Amino acid sequence: MLKEKEKFEETLNSNGSSSNSSEVPRLAYLISGTKGDSHRMMRTLQAVYHPRNQYVLHLDLEAPPKERLELAMSLKSDPTFREVANVRVMSQSNLVTYKGPTMIACTLQVVAVLLKESLDWDWFINLSASDYPLVTQDDLLYVFSNLSPNVNFIEHMKLTGMLNS
Repeated sequence: MLKEKEKFEETLNSNGSSSNSSEVPRLAYLISGTKGDSHRMMRTLQAVYHPRNQYVLHLDLEAPPKERLELAMSLKSDPTFREVANVRVMSQSNLVTYKGPTMIACTLQVVAVLLKESLDWDWFINLSASDYPLVTQDDLLYVFSNLSPNVNFIEHMKLTGMLNS
């Protein structure tokens, strides 16, 4: 009986916003790509899109400005993205070496933008233009709604032994 009470107590999640654990969580996504990836980025966005979530698209410095502009125009021409206004294209492109520290720097910059513009998210997911979901967004939100907002997946994996296998 105590567990039922704990399940519905109000908690303070990791980004400082108050959320009831029985609520469906909100996700923040970074979808990143390089030259020639804008169509794959849109495909990934459409596959993971949910109006409750926040999305940031980043084309790195290898992508020409025209491609970045076309990506932004695709978003503006889509009635759902335009109405809900939860998808943004990073205006600043960064040089990204995909096996180096610039990838982490780019990710941290996107997180900073998300924290500045909206605290209305509980979890952050980093995807590339080549990623495609194996589960529906509703199923993913269901799974995350059953997790404590204080779960640290790096520590969790260490405790369960998955890093040792």
